[in-house]
Amino acid sequence: MPRMPLNINLKGQTALITGATSGLGLESAVIYTNSGVSRLIITARTLSKGVAAQTYIEERTGIKNVVKIRILDMDTFDGVLKFVKALRNDGIVRKF
Repeated sequence: MPRMPLNINLKGQTALITGATSGLGLESAVIYTNSGVSRLIITARTLSKGVAAQTYIEERTGIKNVVKIRILDMDTFDGVLKFVKALRNDGIVRKF
């Protein structure tokens, strides 16, 4: 199976990772942060899980002020709408 190249440059890019509070999503967030992404949005069901993941990413990479936490509850349509509206308010999603 091909591996993701570790020498990619994501400078100036925004990345969004769902499931970034644990496992592969969390490790992917570390890789994206180390790859120079300008803004990394991670989703969490609770703010406390998001903050724990953000702290872990910042400690592993030494890079601060890149990771942004957004609450995403995919159990309800309203939860997804709130998430999209937050992205829209951040200027990431222009239409919906």
